[in-house]
Amino acid sequence: MVTLLPLIQVSSFGCNLRCRYYYYHFNDQIPRIMNRGVLDKLTKEVIQNSGMHVYFCWHGGEPTLAGLDFFQEALDIQQFYKRKDQKITNSIQTNGVLVDEKWIEFFSLNNFQIGISLDGPKEIHDCYRKDRNNGNSFNQVIRTIGLLRSDRINFGVICVLTDKNVNCPEKVYDFFVNEGIENFNFGLAVMYDERRYLEPFSITPKQFEIFMIGLFEKWMAEDNPNIKIPRLQDFVRGVLGQKTTCCEFNDWCHHYLMFDYDGTVRACCSLPQNWVVGNITSQNLPDILSSPDLMTVNKKIRAVRQLCRGCKWQKPCRGGCPGYSFLLSSENGHRNYFCSSYKNIYRYLQKRIKKL
Repeated sequence: MVTLLPLIQVSSFGCNLRCRYYYYHFNDQIPRIMNRGVLDKLTKEVIQNSGMHVYFCWHGGEPTLAGLDFFQEALDIQQFYKRKDQKITNSIQTNGVLVDEKWIEFFSLNNFQIGISLDGPKEIHDCYRKDRNNGNSFNQVIRTIGLLRSDRINFGVICVLTDKNVNCPEKVYDFFVNEGIENFNFGLAVMYDERRYLEPFSITPKQFEIFMIGLFEKWMAEDNPNIKIPRLQDFVRGVLGQKTTCCEFNDWCHHYLMFDYDGTVRACCSLPQNWVVGNITSQNLPDILSSPDLMTVNKKIRAVRQLCRGCKWQKPCRGGCPGYSFLLSSENGHRNYFCSSYKNIYRYLQKRIKKL
């Protein structure tokens, strides 16, 4: 049985922020909340088609827009369908703006795994992470992080690398550590406009390469075993021939499905939005998992993986996230946008580690 990692868009593309680099920013971003019927069917299908470990990842848009009552109902439905031998893990990725003491209590009581979006210091974070009135969001996010820390709730941070922070790895590292954030990872902002020009916020492969190498040197110099940087550490693990943990280096695309508020099912949120593979309201999960549409998605992914044949770093890299191989077209894939940077990072780390 394939371990399923459902990404659930309870508010669809709706969000209370208007992040310029957000891959759904071209949608109207009006919250459309999943109704009880869709939630019940989705939950039942995921639990009945999972093994002992069941995962629900609440995603967005901004999932907290659905409200606390929605999430309490979601947990009640989970308990109704859960088998005695199953363990359910809930995780949520949130911008943190709406999280208050009641949310913190709920997360703590129900053992949620929490990811917070934070792009670095205030002058960096507030460049692109604006609210709908063009107001800043940094102070609200830091307040939420303070609440999480005061309640001793473990959390991680996702920092999106843009043109504003990609040239200062040491500054970003120091900021997170000084804020008491010990687990932080990086998303990569890359988007083309209608004319096939890179959007101004996008980073280049060379910038990413230099950032990761600088981050590695900073991480090594600080020598703090409590600091966890999954993407960086997976590059190191790859060089050492160890097992990696991030999905992009493990070819785990077939584990992920994205469920929209109306039951529409798509491939992972990192893949083209028009890769619709079914609807959970009218189909059962096994039929979706064996559908021709999902088979087509997997075929496209396998095709771009073939571009890596013969590469020295194919085994640890696995071609990276295929979302970066379909930036220009959802039909015809290309070599991963970050391919050259991945190779150079591996080469650098290999030489550097040999000297240790």
